[in-house]
Amino acid sequence: MKPRFSFTRRDAAFVAVVGAVLVVLALGSGKRTTPATPDDPPHQQATSRAACLGCHGKGGVRAMPKRHPKMDQCFMCHAPPAHWVGKR
Repeated sequence: MKPRFSFTRRDAAFVAVVGAVLVVLALGSGKRTTPATPDDPPHQQATSRAACLGCHGKGGVRAMPKRHPKMDQCFMCHAPPAHWVGKR
């Protein structure tokens, strides 16, 4: 009777490629590279994108750079302040 599965070089190559991809993804998912949000009163109270864009929107006191991605959740990339009053 013939075995149902035999591990070939092609299977080994596939497993090696998948393993390499997983290692690269694991190594690339380290610390955040975006700047943390300052721990001052205006940032502690910012609980929505609209609150962030009040200062960081177009024409704001400190507008985002043009290369900044358009996101709906600022705290997905930027760490919230230590004393933030919003939900985590």
